[in-house]
Amino acid sequence: VAEGTSARPVVFTTGRSGTSRNVGIVVDGGTATFRHARIEHAERLSAVNQATIRLERSRVVDCTVRAETSTVVLTNTAVIDSYGNALE
Repeated sequence: VAEGTSARPVVFTTGRSGTSRNVGIVVDGGTATFRHARIEHAERLSAVNQATIRLERSRVVDCTVRAETSTVVLTNTAVIDSYGNALE
């Protein structure tokens, strides 16, 4: 669980957009919950091997959210500026 607050979200970022993007976050099995989080400038946020990603009151910026034989649950979450497929 990565849990911030509306005033102080947990931030996962490279610090800039464009070509200097990190690979992102991969959840391989199990469950990951991001509450009041910001995930920015990554290639993807992926759930694989029956994993579950829960994004609650969060923002995903310049990143694709992908589920491969898995589940992604978005609650009050924005996925913006993904420049292609926001959700796969």
